[in-house]
Amino acid sequence: REAAVAEALTRRATTLMSMGRKTDAQADVAEARDRLSGIDPLLRTRIEVLVLASESALQREFNPTLAAATAARAIALVQGRGDRVQLARLNLTLAKAHIATGHLVEANAALEQGIQAFEAERASLSDEGRISTLDESWQLLETAVQLALEEKDRDRAFAMAERARATTLAEARRLPASESLKAIEQSLAPDQAIVALNQFEDSLTVWLIRATGTDVVVRPVSRHDARKLVGRQRDEIRLNAQTPNASATLYDEIVRPLAERLRGVSRIVIVPDAPYQGVAFAALWNTSTRRFLVEDATLSLATTASSLVTRVRQAQSPDNPQTPLVMGGLDEPANASARAVAAVYQSAELLTGASATAARFMADAPTRRVVQLSTPVAANTAYPLLSRVMFANAPNRPNSGAVMGREIAAQSFTNTNLVVLAGPAPDDREGDEGAPGMVRAFLTAGVPTVVGMLPGVDESTSRDLLVGFHRLLATGASPEQALTTYQRSVLKSNGGRLGAWSALVLYGSDR
Repeated sequence: REAAVAEALTRRATTLMSMGRKTDAQADVAEARDRLSGIDPLLRTRIEVLVLASESALQREFNPTLAAATAARAIALVQGRGDRVQLARLNLTLAKAHIATGHLVEANAALEQGIQAFEAERASLSDEGRISTLDESWQLLETAVQLALEEKDRDRAFAMAERARATTLAEARRLPASESLKAIEQSLAPDQAIVALNQFEDSLTVWLIRATGTDVVVRPVSRHDARKLVGRQRDEIRLNAQTPNASATLYDEIVRPLAERLRGVSRIVIVPDAPYQGVAFAALWNTSTRRFLVEDATLSLATTASSLVTRVRQAQSPDNPQTPLVMGGLDEPANASARAVAAVYQSAELLTGASATAARFMADAPTRRVVQLSTPVAANTAYPLLSRVMFANAPNRPNSGAVMGREIAAQSFTNTNLVVLAGPAPDDREGDEGAPGMVRAFLTAGVPTVVGMLPGVDESTSRDLLVGFHRLLATGASPEQALTTYQRSVLKSNGGRLGAWSALVLYGSDR
């Protein structure tokens, strides 16, 4: 019982520290230490490690040297036990203490030890549900990026940022190793640029990568303010706001500082960090020209900058001319949307209602050039590839309609050029903390381009958006061309107003 109470106290102290309630956290840690003497010796070491970690975090502000020594004591207790996750977290604690003392060489060494432990643990796993995207250990890579930027080591900062973006086991194993910053630059055409974001607790770093070199800009945007800003933009889009204030602020923070270096760029690939996954980048508003970003450039998103190079190579394979597959959902509005899209094509295989099963999807989708799914998606932010797309149950097989992202990521979709995820999405006002799981699943499986829809669009508007996009696609336009042309045409017809047209988002590249 004493062990359970002491552990609960240390965990509550961690929560209190994150809330800024350090005095209360100190009281909990002190009580936890008092209880150590009454704990069974077999459990005492494990609990003491937790207490030491909390003590180090509290000491960091007023005595960082003591904090480093405390963290080192905890690491010594864990060494040799094979607990790589605990070693990763403790090395993060040690690195933060060294950063506070200004001992950056020691901080980098602790980060490297922690990252090695964390990545070794990930390499040993086969279950996507074992390590959450919210796990504290991911801060090792984030801290390494910040430290490398402070030391003007862009190559290391970029490499660490790319490793941090491969948040699923399937991505880490199936996709090629991260490309160097120089290799990314060399892969870009003269009119193309990558804008990659790294959101830290108190600042936003914006990378502009072009064939001619890379620029890095730091903006005073906190993670908390970024989430609020994304939520405000979503509300403005939902309400068709006359003045796109949030979109203007996003433009000013992300694009305007790079405006001079963006001259001559007509195609932008954005690599968004959390919490920017929910941003409608097409709707970023330039108050100087009174134009949306999509009016000046073709836009796409990518989960990593390195994956763009991979998709360029994949796009060299011959196009697959097979009939598009359009699958309906579990209710009549979704099926109506599927029928409207299928009607755009001269020939399309349409599966709705009871015929739109998981088995049909798994059998047919990998062979089709274009696949649209109007089925709902159950998102899982903490474990992206445990997200599920919901099809109809097979006859006499209850609960057989769910397909997890990890099942899709394990397949080969190299014949598929485009997947459109058109099912209803959860209306999360805070924005997603990582690329949507199903998008990652299809990209990992080899699909070069995935189109998704941001939350908050009603069924009728969603159907109109999809039909407009597919009509252009059916004429032979590429997905990027179709989406850009459609969004620009809507802006011309609606008088240049913000609206649901910005909800369609393209991931990947069709080059």
